[in-house]
Amino acid sequence: RTATTVATGPTPGPRRTDARSVGRTTAVGASGSLDDRRPGAGTVDRVPPVLRVAPLGDAAVVVELGDRLDAHTSGRAARLAVALSEAPLVGFVDAVPAMASVLVRYDPLAAAYDEVVSGVASVAGSRDEDTTRAAAPRRVILPACYDGDLGPDLDDLAAATGLDRDEVVALHAGADYRVHMIGFLPGFAYMGAVAPALRRARRPTPRVRVPARAVAVAGELTAVYPVASPGGWHVLASVPVDMFSPHAEPPCLLASGDTVRFEPVGRATYDELRAAWRSGDWTPTIEAGPS
Repeated sequence: RTATTVATGPTPGPRRTDARSVGRTTAVGASGSLDDRRPGAGTVDRVPPVLRVAPLGDAAVVVELGDRLDAHTSGRAARLAVALSEAPLVGFVDAVPAMASVLVRYDPLAAAYDEVVSGVASVAGSRDEDTTRAAAPRRVILPACYDGDLGPDLDDLAAATGLDRDEVVALHAGADYRVHMIGFLPGFAYMGAVAPALRRARRPTPRVRVPARAVAVAGELTAVYPVASPGGWHVLASVPVDMFSPHAEPPCLLASGDTVRFEPVGRATYDELRAAWRSGDWTPTIEAGPS
């Protein structure tokens, strides 16, 4: 497959193909012209970074928006996915946002790779990323119990940071976390950013089984395991609510762009809330999020 370089904007410039570029990433400027700048090369934050589009098999492309893990980049990914879903692109199937990229699936019998790249560039260049929203923001309050066996790594993390247990809990529960993306497992929300004092690399030896609803941290991220699975993150707590319910609509409790706050509760309250959740008598608080 020959890569294509195009200009974004309402009137794309002439296409250019080069047999020597087969298998390479396509660089697309996001401001209406060709752009060969690299991330971190002295560009101003307000200047849209270059888009890099690469084929993923014969029926999808990956649109890379940068290499930074932050709310701005993940927000751009979410907004671009919505913009692509709303645009009348020939052959378009769907768009799935990640932390700093968007997977775009298309029908190769209806649209050629060059047409898809050109369409993506046109949509990206014509949207106002400061005003377009992927969805109404939400703030989800999740009760979390940091007691005993529900937080098996809390003491080790406290020792590694020089903090006591209460300080670790206060730091982890004292921040609002943005959901950057859903991945790894159904309902597994990658959230950030964790306070610098709590950031640690993943466990050198992953656990064979991390229980469902375990709250864990790794690096600058925190997450809740939706189902029991292997995992190498540091487990600090547990929430009483299921993060993924296959028969619910939507099945995932959290969505990209949500803000999450953990609210410490004791074991008795945790058990009561878990029973109430299972009986359908309680749901976590969901508020209008920050605009």
